[in-house]
Amino acid sequence: MQCICPLCSNQTEVIIETLDAQLISNLYRERFDLDVASNFGDVKHVYLMHCCWCDLRFFAPSIEGAEEFYKSLGEKPWYYESIKEEYRVVAGFIAPGSSVLDVGCGIGHFFLYLTDSDYTGVEQNNDAVRKASELG
Repeated sequence: MQCICPLCSNQTEVIIETLDAQLISNLYRERFDLDVASNFGDVKHVYLMHCCWCDLRFFAPSIEGAEEFYKSLGEKPWYYESIKEEYRVVAGFIAPGSSVLDVGCGIGHFFLYLTDSDYTGVEQNNDAVRKASELG
């Protein structure tokens, strides 16, 4: 499979892993009581890709979750936790003074882990945006 890297726009064909869309859908239903099958449409497989040009790992095809999906996730008590190990790990890769674009930032808790960074959060879930605004 060949695709364009969303970061550097170079063509890449390195597949790290192939994931079955039906399995992903089943796991969401079993573990989170969420039906995500409609988000996949006709997609049968999702590929974890590696761009050799910029070293980005990304999923292809890019599948945008519906607003209802993120709203349902946001109602789970664990989804917007302020303390997540992934925040600490990722923040360790970001040098002070860096510009950070957090796509799908939720209510913005990752910002709390950054020191001296120019942070911009982008979120499509209106409920999350409202909560982020309330937090400041």
